[in-house]
Amino acid sequence: MNPSPDNPQKTGHLQNLARWFILVPVILLILFGCGQLALASVQPPAIEGPLTKMQADYLVWDFTEFQPVTAGILDEIRKDRSRYAYGAPPAIVLVPGVVWPTQQAAQQEATPLPPAPTEQIFSTPPATPVTQPTVTEAVLPSATQWRYIPPTATNPLPPENTKTPAATSTAAPTLTFTLTHTPAPTLTFTLTHTLAPTLTFTPTFIPTETVTLTATTAPPNHVNIGPPDGHIENIPAGAQIIIDLVALTGSPLDTSIPDSDDDLVFYEYEISTGIIMLDHVVLQVGPGPSGSCGSSTWTTVFDWGDGNASNNGQLGGLYPGEIDNQSIPFANLYLGSTTGIAIDTDALAAPGIYPCLRVYSPATGNGDAAQVDAIEILP
Repeated sequence: MNPSPDNPQKTGHLQNLARWFILVPVILLILFGCGQLALASVQPPAIEGPLTKMQADYLVWDFTEFQPVTAGILDEIRKDRSRYAYGAPPAIVLVPGVVWPTQQAAQQEATPLPPAPTEQIFSTPPATPVTQPTVTEAVLPSATQWRYIPPTATNPLPPENTKTPAATSTAAPTLTFTLTHTPAPTLTFTLTHTLAPTLTFTPTFIPTETVTLTATTAPPNHVNIGPPDGHIENIPAGAQIIIDLVALTGSPLDTSIPDSDDDLVFYEYEISTGIIMLDHVVLQVGPGPSGSCGSSTWTTVFDWGDGNASNNGQLGGLYPGEIDNQSIPFANLYLGSTTGIAIDTDALAAPGIYPCLRVYSPATGNGDAAQVDAIEILP
């Protein structure tokens, strides 16, 4: 009987199994290598120091002040000192003094303090465990406050068995440094508020009535209400011209909405090419009413000759002294090319409607007439 040939299916399974035996170790080796690489790339954690910065301090304690103690506590201290087996503890130095500003300290400060009692120093017994000397009892004043001073290099212990104080008591001067707190005076700076006086600026808008002025009978159209037209009006010294803007143009000067823009222009006479000779002259505005400008009240918005630079329009303080017949080039006048002087009435007159204008020539300076060409109301 001949053996049967190999089963092809069984041969295939064996081949697949062989492949897995080879592939699985390779995969495990790859995973192991990746893990090692990952561990090698991790930085070790930073070692942090202790969270607290507290350190032990074995130096001598700082000087400490405390309230008066009862005699019973001092008795306990003396008993404890007698129990030391190897020598005596440091000496206790008691110095009178005030620790906190209590009611008793306030009364002592109001009345003269009695002489400070002599400091009581308790002598230390010899350093022997056999015989302990008896410490002399010190009678402590009941109304005296005490403090403990530890021995230091600058404050050594006194010699044994002596009653001489180590130093004269200097605690009394320390009574004053804690009582010098004076923050209250800083509250006075809030009382310097001075906004209220600025409310008194408005009364300066009302000038003194010049009732001695004599009105002229010159026709009002000699002063053009608009741009200059070359027709010059001469106002003699002490005379005035009153203009009703509504009657001439149909519109008043409206400054009911204050702004920083110029509101009108006062045009002078061109005495020579590019130059005017500004006379002493005053320009005022009045609330009217229209048709009764002669009885109106007036507020000065331009006054050349009073020495006040705040009512000189755009000229300001450019020409100190405000002399009569002041020579001024066009470069310093309205638009840099006219005979006009721009005026911001909001800066001097209260906001409102002004249908009336008044121009007068004060009897100052050279006493000659003041010239005016036109008055232009700016939009």
